[in-house]
Amino acid sequence: MELKKLIEEEYNEIQLELSKINPDYNSVTDKYNTILEIKRNSNNSNSIYLDLKQMSKYHLLSLEHKNYNYDQLNLNFINRNVEHLNLIEKIAFLDYLKSLLKKYDLKDNFCEFKFNLFKSKISYNWKKRTPVNIFKIIFLCINYNIYTLFIFLVLFICFISLLFLPAPKNFFVLFEIENVNYMHNSFLNNIFNVSLWLSGLNDDLKIKPLNLFGLIFIILIRITFIGVLIDLIFNELKDKLKL
Repeated sequence: MELKKLIEEEYNEIQLELSKINPDYNSVTDKYNTILEIKRNSNNSNSIYLDLKQMSKYHLLSLEHKNYNYDQLNLNFINRNVEHLNLIEKIAFLDYLKSLLKKYDLKDNFCEFKFNLFKSKISYNWKKRTPVNIFKIIFLCINYNIYTLFIFLVLFICFISLLFLPAPKNFFVLFEIENVNYMHNSFLNNIFNVSLWLSGLNDDLKIKPLNLFGLIFIILIRITFIGVLIDLIFNELKDKLKL
């Protein structure tokens, strides 16, 4: 009961401070930090999610009111508290923090939390394990950064090149392919042909779908490649322009 009363007193002092014409946001931040410490150390059943959001918000406001002195930005309190959130709260909070830092043009400071958010989203979708969630996991892995996008693109081209190799006899064939011979190794030649074909630089490579499945497959290949390529370019521009 004493701890509950202490927490209530801190909340009351926060409200009193915020009711002032020129509130001291640094003081508000400190009081939220006190509340978080009490709840964390006492295993309080009340969630710290809202308190952590408010502390993050007022910490940045306190810096804004110090002539934008963001060199004093200190996000260590997040590491101390974020692991005490449940999975859904953690994802929601880290998404909120990402938006908050972007608002103050401090997006680069989110890098240390990026993997934690990624890991949390993977864990959440893995627990569900529906086809939609599995697709989300694949999408998250591909879009983690520009390097994972590039690796996926290389693996995708290699996979399509394997599919475009001559099919064994009596095997269900989706399309006829006439490769252009650039080199002796058939697989490397296929990779080169497919890369040029996907990028629209090889009109000599002939791919003729033999049935509806072949046509659908070729359309899906094109859509996937174009989608990943656009994503790759967008991520590169986003990093360069700090979007």
